[in-house]
Amino acid sequence: MPADSPASDLLIHVCAEELHAADCREAISHMAGSFARQAGLPDATPLIDSAMQREYCEPTYLGKGMALPHARVAGLAGAGVCIAHSAAGIPWHGERAHLIVFLAVPEEAPELYLKLMSRIVRWRLRLPDSALTSPTLPAEAWERRLRAELAH
Repeated sequence: MPADSPASDLLIHVCAEELHAADCREAISHMAGSFARQAGLPDATPLIDSAMQREYCEPTYLGKGMALPHARVAGLAGAGVCIAHSAAGIPWHGERAHLIVFLAVPEEAPELYLKLMSRIVRWRLRLPDSALTSPTLPAEAWERRLRAELAH
C-alpha cells in the first residue's frame, strides 16, 4: 500500500457482533464508543457529539441499506473507520440501515475527510445488496476489502 494512501495509517475496526440499536442515535453512540476503545481514546463524547450534530443537519443514511455517520474532531491523532452490520436494520430517518460505517477524522484534515468519504461511498456502490442483509464474510475479510478500497 503506498505510504501516501489514505488507508496506510487508518484504523479500521469491524464489529464482530451484530449491531442492535433502537435508532441512529443509539447506533452512533455504540459505533463511536467502539472506535474510541480501539483508538485508545478516554472518552467517546466528542465523537458522538460531532456525529450527532452532522446527523441533525443532514441525515447520513445513503440509501441501499447503508448509513455513514461521521465525525471531525479537533486533536484526534488519526483517522479511522468502524463498521457494523445489522441484519434486521437500524431505523435511520425512516429507512433501515444494515451496514453502518462510522468515520472519524481529525478536524485538521478536511482533505482526508473528503477523500475517505468518497471512497467509502464508491466501495458501497460496488457491494452487492445481498452483502448487507446476510453478510458471509468474517470481520477480517470486511476489513481487508475496505482497506483495499481506501488504498486507491
